[in-house]
Amino acid sequence: MTAYFDAVDQKIRDLTTAHYWAPDPYRNIPIFFDGLRAIETSLVFDCTVAVMLPWWPHPDLREAVHRAVLAHGIESLPETATPADNGEMEVVQWASWRISRLNSDLHDIWHEVAHRGGTDNPRGGVLDLFGQGEMERERLAAEDPQNNERVVFVRQRAAETQAYLHRKEEEYDKVRQLPQVGPDFYWVIESDPEAGVEFAVLYYQGRPCQGGQAESHDLDKIHRIIKAHGAEPTPSADPLAIPFQVNLEKP
Repeated sequence: MTAYFDAVDQKIRDLTTAHYWAPDPYRNIPIFFDGLRAIETSLVFDCTVAVMLPWWPHPDLREAVHRAVLAHGIESLPETATPADNGEMEVVQWASWRISRLNSDLHDIWHEVAHRGGTDNPRGGVLDLFGQGEMERERLAAEDPQNNERVVFVRQRAAETQAYLHRKEEEYDKVRQLPQVGPDFYWVIESDPEAGVEFAVLYYQGRPCQGGQAESHDLDKIHRIIKAHGAEPTPSADPLAIPFQVNLEKP
């Protein structure tokens, strides 16, 4: 069994099961047929394109595909064909059986294709064409000087972005080791390039932590938590102001 036709068979079974388990199967009939139409259309399209490619080597199997569609198709039947008729059979059960049979017959045909040395996936030929198209685009891009400049620029930006993300990850690892003070408090990594010093500053609600902004918090407790980690309060004339920074160079 090939993966392609197995997948189609599973879709038909899932769709049919969902229909019969629907709260109101009668009202669900249009939904069922919409789903089945999509399955049939995709199946017939893939198999038809495969056998109509100019290099398809099996005329007998091309005709076999056409006859399978004429025998078991519903939406894919041409206007000149005899319309599909469920007769005495319940319409959903009939439609599900008919497309399952179409899938099975096409599956048998591709078994024979594989037996003759071809691919057992009806999309194989189209995928080969797509791969050739990608190779042509790669060749054209490689021959375009302006494109090469763009590639260099994009790669440089990607490297800069990667370096930035790496720095941020390192900063996050450092911040995770700092004490958690409480809700709305967080640490921001800052640096002094001239002094070559990197430090973390405690922020509260988007600004360097100030006691006046956090009157509901135990400021003495915050002092103890931060000072226990080696932080130094920034001198301020306001006794309630408690900006803290932690020198990250300290062990």
